[in-house]
Amino acid sequence: LPSLRPAVEAIASARGLTNAQVMYKYVSHYNITVLSSCFHLDDPAKCAHYFTNDLAIFSLKLSAAEVASLDAVTPGKRTCTDCFTDECQACAAQLLQLDCPLGQALPVWGRLNKQGTTCLACASKPENHAKVV
Repeated sequence: LPSLRPAVEAIASARGLTNAQVMYKYVSHYNITVLSSCFHLDDPAKCAHYFTNDLAIFSLKLSAAEVASLDAVTPGKRTCTDCFTDECQACAAQLLQLDCPLGQALPVWGRLNKQGTTCLACASKPENHAKVV
């Protein structure tokens, strides 16, 4: 959602937060759980820094105005195409076998996958549901 970035950046900048913290807090506001992960196995300190920032969202509260500004640019139903977990990657491998249009080879890095929405639509077909969920 390109229109979301300016709203997120404005809140992050005003509050001294990262964009990720703003988004994690925003989705948690709607009782959506976000799993944090780090792929810098060669740099445990970097992962510790990311995890510390991610966990800090539990001491944050977005104002009603901040939530409203994010709500204004995220109307309608959305799905997560940012999944980096082993489970999501296993699902992606299954989708490839079902000829769903992942748009790229594994690993599938959600937000970089321009076919994410189309792929999720394929996954949600009744004939594929039992194989990928």
